[in-house]
Amino acid sequence: ILDSVASKEGLSPPITVVTSDHGESLGEHKLLGHRFSVRNQTLQIPLFVHGLPEVPPAVLDVPVGLIDMRSSIECWTKTGSCANSIPVVADVSREGDSRKMVSFYSDESVVQEHVGQDGELKEETSRSSCAPSDLVFGRMASLTDYPMKFIWFESGETFLYGLSWDQGELSDQKS
Repeated sequence: ILDSVASKEGLSPPITVVTSDHGESLGEHKLLGHRFSVRNQTLQIPLFVHGLPEVPPAVLDVPVGLIDMRSSIECWTKTGSCANSIPVVADVSREGDSRKMVSFYSDESVVQEHVGQDGELKEETSRSSCAPSDLVFGRMASLTDYPMKFIWFESGETFLYGLSWDQGELSDQKS
């Protein structure tokens, strides 16, 4: 497909964007899938951008959300402002350039997903083997201000992680 687009006369070289809408937990923190969590495994997604003119390959450590994609694509294709676009070059000094990401989860969505067509509440069994200490019940929120991430659970538990070296959120730094 890319070769076909690239061979068309008069067209700019293609810019390819590959991403996803959520990540997946594969056993981390006793979680599977993409529900009941505000942890990195479900929030971090792949984002590959190829074909930006004069932009070298880079890995960025700034948080990026799907909400950033529209303004970024408009910037990259020169059809809009670049003011709110994703930075395209890894910047060693990140002084004064802080992007904060906030995520929320609530059990209310679980109840809505399990109401049958007849209006009857269906039994929700996906967490039947979980204990309250597994932190998959109730409301939860996270704030990422790279390199730090704070997670709050309705149960009162809180965690602080240093993401520059602990992407798996294994070492609570608040103590």
